Amino acid sequence: MATVRTMAFFSARIALQTEMKNPTIVVLTDRQDLDNQLMGTFSASREMLRQTPVQAKTRMNLRDLLTRDSGGIIFTTIQKLE
Repeated sequence: MATVRTMAFFSARIALQTEMKNPTIVVLTDRQDLDNQLMGTFSASREMLRQTPVQAKTRMNLRDLLTRDSGGIIFTTIQKLE
């Protein structure tokens, strides 16, 4: 669990850097249960992240999330990339 919190902390550091101008962070996993666990931890860290992470539901949803201009933190599984 400490590793997941560390990931959330470093994601917040990246997201808040002004040089990057609102980056998109993609968290890619190989299992749905891990994707859900990470999403839960990051969602609990919304205040630190200053944004609400989103979880791609389908391949098309992932494509839409990746083409938006607003950046953000996106969770998905490798299976949605096939």
